Amino acid sequence: MSKQPKTNILLNDIEKDLNNLTKDDNPFPVEVLPEQLQSVIREYSRITGAPPCFLGGAMLAVAGVALGNSMRLYYGNYSANGVLFLCVIARRGMGKSHPIDFILKPLKRIDRNLWQTYRHEHLQWKQRIAQDPKDKEAEPLQPPVFITTDSTPEALIGLHENNTRSLLIHRDELSGLVASLDQYSKGGESQMYLQIWSGTTISVARKGSGVTRIDNPHVSILGGIQPEILHKLAEKSRVADGFLDRFLFCFPNICEAQPENMQEVNNVAWEDCIARISELQPYVDAETQEKLPFVLRLTPEAQTVLSANSEILRNLITKTNNSLDDPTSGIAAKLRISQYRFALVLHIISYGCNIHNNLTEVGVEFARGAVKLTEYFLNSALKVHSQLSEKVKKTYNIRRVHKLMDNGKTVRQIAQLLDISVGTVSNYSKLIP
Repeated sequence: MSKQPKTNILLNDIEKDLNNLTKDDNPFPVEVLPEQLQSVIREYSRITGAPPCFLGGAMLAVAGVALGNSMRLYYGNYSANGVLFLCVIARRGMGKSHPIDFILKPLKRIDRNLWQTYRHEHLQWKQRIAQDPKDKEAEPLQPPVFITTDSTPEALIGLHENNTRSLLIHRDELSGLVASLDQYSKGGESQMYLQIWSGTTISVARKGSGVTRIDNPHVSILGGIQPEILHKLAEKSRVADGFLDRFLFCFPNICEAQPENMQEVNNVAWEDCIARISELQPYVDAETQEKLPFVLRLTPEAQTVLSANSEILRNLITKTNNSLDDPTSGIAAKLRISQYRFALVLHIISYGCNIHNNLTEVGVEFARGAVKLTEYFLNSALKVHSQLSEKVKKTYNIRRVHKLMDNGKTVRQIAQLLDISVGTVSNYSKLIP
């Protein structure tokens, strides 16, 4: 009897279909999502050829925005929100924009409905003022929005003041976002994004309106970039200051333009999920009238799983911290934080899909899903860095060789997959990843 290859991929029809689309040795773990959302991903990928990671990654970011400051996950002396900076990577014209737009539809619909209501109310207000100029009725306030493409510091703070729940910066090309960093102040804007990701209070002095303070910033970033210009994300010390480490990357091996297909994907399950999440509200403190997030805790089993994974990541940090050429330390440090965000987002997505109504504890299944996401995004980040440095590329390929061998691939198969020689694969297999 032949020995079965070791694999952490579920060999069911869904996984076969999805993995065959990209031939990826680091497939996005779609199994961490509810089955109805897996079906949305499978159908969209089948019809359009879009890599599953583009949709799954965008789902995580959008669900975190929909949740916003209505809830936080508390663990020990720390807490986690749903803020994620996510970047999908593909060459120009390969279809990286449409999957994100598809996943953004529920948030865009909420924004559009609020603005339609506002325009109607504003028109009626103007008509009443025109009929009676002495009428002192206040002008209707502009509604809060979830999505913005304008990321200048002043505009961003103003929008967040109007929507203290959350914001999403959506840039079709993230190169435009990084190109605008520090356009108005030396280091100020870059520092603001580092603070936003970390959840640090932001105070901004604005000419004519004094100081604006955002105590609990909740701003996520979602967009794409071409592999040829990845280096722009790393310019101006953005690796050294941790900016690049804060991004989660979806970087499939294959992303190709597909023939036109007129079939429509049923997106009702995703629409309903986001609608239910966005209805969650923070509680209002009786004394201060301040809006505060509800508290979620980890079950003991969930904390055990995440603590064990945190120790694995800590060991990676310790092992690579003294190497200036190895980015693993910085990536792992941020993923120790992100894993708790993943657990929170997976829990709330499951709530949005009506699988449970538990809004007090995050269970072990979501902790296990968070660990799978951590592994996926660690490998994706190393792949990104391998495009920026030949030394990192070797380290990255050593990791890939070991992972593919664990999954039952032969030396010859690995050499073909990685486009390196059989001898190099054999040498890499003897090195510690």
